[in-house]
Amino acid sequence: IIAPHGLLHYVPFHALHDGAQYLVDRYEMSYVPSASVYKLCVEKAGRLRGGREWDVGVSREGMREGRWQHGDGDDGGWLVGDGLLIIGVADEAAPMIAEEVARLKQLWPEAMVVMGEEATLSRVRQQGERARWIHLATHGVFRRDNPMFSALKLSDTWLNLYDIFNLDVRAELVTLSACETGMNEVFPGDELFGLMRGFLYAGAPSLVVSLWMVHDGSTARLMEEFYSGLRQGQSKRAALRQAQLALKQQYPHPYHWAPFVLIGAP
Repeated sequence: IIAPHGLLHYVPFHALHDGAQYLVDRYEMSYVPSASVYKLCVEKAGRLRGGREWDVGVSREGMREGRWQHGDGDDGGWLVGDGLLIIGVADEAAPMIAEEVARLKQLWPEAMVVMGEEATLSRVRQQGERARWIHLATHGVFRRDNPMFSALKLSDTWLNLYDIFNLDVRAELVTLSACETGMNEVFPGDELFGLMRGFLYAGAPSLVVSLWMVHDGSTARLMEEFYSGLRQGQSKRAALRQAQLALKQQYPHPYHWAPFVLIGAP
């Protein structure tokens, strides 16, 4: 578990090389903004695993078996149970987002998919409050000049830090499959400002985010491997390491397999 300081927040420690192998070849790795934030994330994750915060009416048996049951949503009912929400906004600049969503849906047939024009801010707010896992595949923009305006693209607007602060996230894991979603501006006192801060504040105990501009195709492949590991019951960071090692066989350069990191509860 790496708790960086200052400029070290920008370093992909898992991609450090000793001349023979990468650090990820030997260890499962995750990151935290600070020890105090780590403590809060672990406590939050423990409460979520106990089912006290995200249970919205489905039985414990239904959760374990991955069955979907109707809730009381205004739009005909939220399907609860296994609880993966996949949000995708693809365009000509990132056509593989649609392929990424399709692969995840194939792995997780009971997942709810909100794609394209349906991926509005109101829909994200409504559905995101009731999901156990949230996957956002879209464009991300990090504003170094004003980190509070860093944002994720939705169909009707950009989800910026102010919007994220007002979300009520009860998911065990939020994956931001977009460019530079893990980038932060480091202020005096080692205070971090970026999308990561927003989602941690909104309630997520664990995030998967990127440290640089990612490749459309290799990201889709990495996410497929990552969710395959989660589906098999692996821990979050074990699943991410498995995905990175698998992708490294196909794309040896760290640019492809190393951009994503796990933040928070491992």
